[in-house]
Amino acid sequence: MANHLLDACNAKGDTPFHCAARTGMVEMVSELISLVRTEGGGERVKAVLGKLNKQGETALHEALRLRYKETVVAMVSRLMAADAELAQVPLADGTSPLYLAVLLGHDDIAERLHQHDEGLCYSGPNGQNALHAAVLRSTSK
Repeated sequence: MANHLLDACNAKGDTPFHCAARTGMVEMVSELISLVRTEGGGERVKAVLGKLNKQGETALHEALRLRYKETVVAMVSRLMAADAELAQVPLADGTSPLYLAVLLGHDDIAERLHQHDEGLCYSGPNGQNALHAAVLRSTSK
């Protein structure tokens, strides 16, 4: 396989991981992780999964926006199993995966992210944090 394609970016800066996560292709993400691990080990997996697209997002951010809860849970589990430190990567605007999970109502995912990583990033946009997201969500119900 042409291994350099595993982290090649399209015009939007998306890697194959971003594209697979955005479309809910859990098994594809698993296969891509396996290919990267075979090619370069765990550090290479972390480097590829940590790549930001032009919106400053990782594949984890994309996964959190999926429509179906079962798919979100499966995708986040696969990504976090491959690199627990993904929860530390905020968007360019400061939106962390935890903030996004709380804002979108994925409470069980927020709990998993919190349990996975002691260095978890809590930040959100405009100086907010995950607690702000919880308040915003509760007032919009």
